[in-house]
Amino acid sequence: MNARNCAFDVIKFVSAFLVVCIHFAPHGNFLDAYVNAICRIAVPLFFIITGYHYDSICSAGKFKTYILRIIMLT
Repeated sequence: MNARNCAFDVIKFVSAFLVVCIHFAPHGNFLDAYVNAICRIAVPLFFIITGYHYDSICSAGKFKTYILRIIMLT
């Protein structure tokens, strides 16, 4: 079954926005340190979602194709 989980798409969208906030937020303010700390949850969320899909990728025999796609995108 190849169903797409829309909740993960929403989490990835919010995480991508948080990564942008990390890179473009002004620094030096007391409040900015807290905002930056909250935004840093984005990268671990990407790793968690990737780990969730890892088992299904390996069991379907698509691991080599998945890695090659990542290398080509990089």
